[in-house]
Amino acid sequence: MLNEKSMCYRRRAPHQIECGADSAVLSPLETALFWSKVNVGYQFECWPWTGTKSERGYGVVKNVRAHRIAYRLINGTLDKSDVVRHSCDNPPCCNPKHLLRGTQQDNSQDCLDRGRTARGERSGKWRLTNEQALEIKAYSSSLSARELSRRYGVSTTTISHIRNGKRRKYLA
Repeated sequence: MLNEKSMCYRRRAPHQIECGADSAVLSPLETALFWSKVNVGYQFECWPWTGTKSERGYGVVKNVRAHRIAYRLINGTLDKSDVVRHSCDNPPCCNPKHLLRGTQQDNSQDCLDRGRTARGERSGKWRLTNEQALEIKAYSSSLSARELSRRYGVSTTTISHIRNGKRRKYLA
């Protein structure tokens, strides 16, 4: 019986389609099994992978992400260095209309453009809120960096960077 674990294998034949960044291939039967694990909907909807998923929610078949397989089944070859990006930002989506070929730099730029990066207060590294940074700017003429660093529990360098616009440039 064919299952998800045996879906990709290494034997090549003329009718088989490459399925991942490695040399694995899918036969027509395995291709049908692959699409049976995708909840295919309307043309512009997300088509989520219903099989095994990674910790981050991406569909996975034998260490190959399902959206990479979907892209290759529809669009053909894909280099190992190529990244398959989601225009929908939905990791399990396998809808070929939502999948774009690109580089890691393209993928990183997508993260920035769509606000998916943890910046500022959301990063977990910042000890000060934006409100506190604004207070520090407001106190810049009346309190020393040392006094402000004690008050807010950060270094004088951090205070100086906020005052001089090296940090939190986006704050007025």
